[in-house]
Amino acid sequence: MPFKAYEELLPRAMTIHHYPSCMYQKCLNSATLNCFYGESTMHEKLIEAIASLDEAKALELTKELLEAGEDPTTILDDLRRAAEVIGSKFEAGEYFIADLVMAGEILKTVSELVRERLKALGRAREVVGRLLIGTVEGDIHDIGKNIVVTMAEAAGFEVID
Repeated sequence: MPFKAYEELLPRAMTIHHYPSCMYQKCLNSATLNCFYGESTMHEKLIEAIASLDEAKALELTKELLEAGEDPTTILDDLRRAAEVIGSKFEAGEYFIADLVMAGEILKTVSELVRERLKALGRAREVVGRLLIGTVEGDIHDIGKNIVVTMAEAAGFEVID
């Protein structure tokens, strides 16, 4: 059997860049999400819940993290990471438009919970820039726009929608 460099190098790269275990799974086509990291952290479980479109679990985990005093900005980073997994699944043909719609709704709902907590704490994420975005009046096809808005906000942009 030929040596596959990715089998040797990928685990090291994932550790260095702190990618969620589901990204490792995607790369190696493993059957389990925890094949590399072992027991999942709450953040990995949140990413997994969002990426698997489990809205109830994603909201439950978000509330648990916030109640435990977790920094809300780390949850926004989890949203970005989950969106990357969802995008990979879409590119691979595992997810379709309906899945993206659901993912967008989950991302938006979790993002709103986190923003409420930031506001309650009197904190705002450092604004790195402003983004004006919109769709044609009456257009119901705003899936992509909503995902972009959530990701831009997670990255620290003030979004005017």
